[in-house]
Amino acid sequence: DLNDASCHCGLEPQSYEKQVQIKIGGIIDSIRLKDNDLSIVDYKTSANEQTAKDLETLFDGNNKSRAKYILQALIYALVLEKDFCSYNILPILLYLPKMGNLDDFSEKIKISVNEISDFRKISDEFSQLLKTKLVEIFDETTPFKANFDENRCQYCEFLNICS
Repeated sequence: DLNDASCHCGLEPQSYEKQVQIKIGGIIDSIRLKDNDLSIVDYKTSANEQTAKDLETLFDGNNKSRAKYILQALIYALVLEKDFCSYNILPILLYLPKMGNLDDFSEKIKISVNEISDFRKISDEFSQLLKTKLVEIFDETTPFKANFDENRCQYCEFLNICS
């Protein structure tokens, strides 16, 4: 339903010992349907436009300059792909400070130098990378690793309980 911009997707990553069901969702800022294109729009107040070298780098938690906005937009696309699979799925980041300069403005997300013109073309690879990361997170045999960069912990709501 395009009138409800909240979305959820169930993923069931298989680990070695058990299966875990995880709900992933969020609130999408805007969804536009025009012709055969379903645009999933996330507005950003930052002027720092993000790019990603490849899909793998989106899941590298040790990378300080990881493109979190792109990861978020692609998760939204993954969530909506199931119900809107007959449309071109276009995840879009609109950097509001850049909208005034149309010469420097592009709304399409880039992985390397390639604009994502339809999420379905990268969906399988993205979904597998996400499941792999979730299995890693929920693997009970791997000890929890706290973030070792204290600057990143500065505003974390879990700072008091994290060792």
